[in-house]
Amino acid sequence: MLSASSWVLRAKRLAKRSPNRAALISLAVAHVFLVVLYFCSHGSKLEGVLENNTVPSYNAMRDILIVPMEDNSFLCEYSIEADQVDGGCVQQCAVPNVSNENFTCYIRNNRAKEPFKIADVTINHRGTPPDTKRKTVPPYLTLFYTGESNESLGYHGSDEYLRLHDLYISCHQHRKYYFTWARHHASLFSDIVEQNRVEAVSEQELWNDWSARHSAIAVFFTAGGSRRDDLVKELGKYYPVHNYGRKGRTNSTPPECAHLQNSRYELKICVFRNYKYAIALENTEETDYVTEKVYHALLAGSIPIYWGAPNADEFVPMGYRSIIDVEEFLPERMGRRGDWDYSNVSEEVLRLASHLRKLEADEAAVKHKLSWRTVTDEHKWGPKFFDNLHHRDPTCDICTEALVKRREMRQRDSHK
Repeated sequence: MLSASSWVLRAKRLAKRSPNRAALISLAVAHVFLVVLYFCSHGSKLEGVLENNTVPSYNAMRDILIVPMEDNSFLCEYSIEADQVDGGCVQQCAVPNVSNENFTCYIRNNRAKEPFKIADVTINHRGTPPDTKRKTVPPYLTLFYTGESNESLGYHGSDEYLRLHDLYISCHQHRKYYFTWARHHASLFSDIVEQNRVEAVSEQELWNDWSARHSAIAVFFTAGGSRRDDLVKELGKYYPVHNYGRKGRTNSTPPECAHLQNSRYELKICVFRNYKYAIALENTEETDYVTEKVYHALLAGSIPIYWGAPNADEFVPMGYRSIIDVEEFLPERMGRRGDWDYSNVSEEVLRLASHLRKLEADEAAVKHKLSWRTVTDEHKWGPKFFDNLHHRDPTCDICTEALVKRREMRQRDSHK
């Protein structure tokens, strides 16, 4: 039996002697044979493409493999419908235009030499862009995926940089594919609704719980030197602020939350449950850029003190009534371009602090803000929030595009 290399060599010789259709087909068949033989001979490696022998066997002719260009990809963390395994994650996706047939999308957390060579999709988060002049496949798609704002990314968020990739995904909804942080917390919001269907919570119960909490603002700060830092420092002059972050920490972790030290998000929600208010300040004022911060406060039963996206009302239950919008009290003060001058901003911060104190004594106003927690139908939270809460995760869309492109290229090559 001829080896794969012999098949390729014979086909190339035939093509040189007789550059006709039969010779070209023979060459294409030889290359396919070589690929299949490679997958068979590397079966053990490919079955463990995610360094885990418990995941379904990798089928190179059917499945899709995504490998990062650099280590420590967070795509699996963002792919909320995928099954997390050692070394990455796997997700079942539907084959396009075929009923009752699925394929598996394998996603690696780290780059490795052999998987990277055969990756259908390579993913970049903020590093060196892919080679736009590449003439070989795979990969069939290059992907830029980010959870950051365009302002934070700088050049890496520019159109010039993004065009170096075939696809780019972020939270911005003008993109072909995008994700929402609301979707990442959908199960926790659904739990509230399901619990209300079993045993309805009243606005009076919510008020009783809220009024018994610390009359203070909880915050987790990990870095300084921003308008967010300026606001919290200034606000602390007029209303108590308890900081549990790495920078400027003022309070120790409550005993009931100590076991969550290794689970950052769960820890925040646990701490926030003790407070009437929680800080939820984004790092920029950018349309659609609404991150996990506001959801941690809402799910904890605190009232978020929010600043960020100008369309934030589309991403929170019942719109602005469920949050305190900092922009109402400090218009055009926040952000990198904000006009922040301590000689004229203190009065506005004091007005915000006074509003917090007034709320403590205004039972009706607090009940109104917390009323979103009493619903038994998610649609009552508003159509925009409902859509964002249940927005389709784009992971399968990525894998499907790669699958379609791979099929098209193989079919085209077979007709050469």
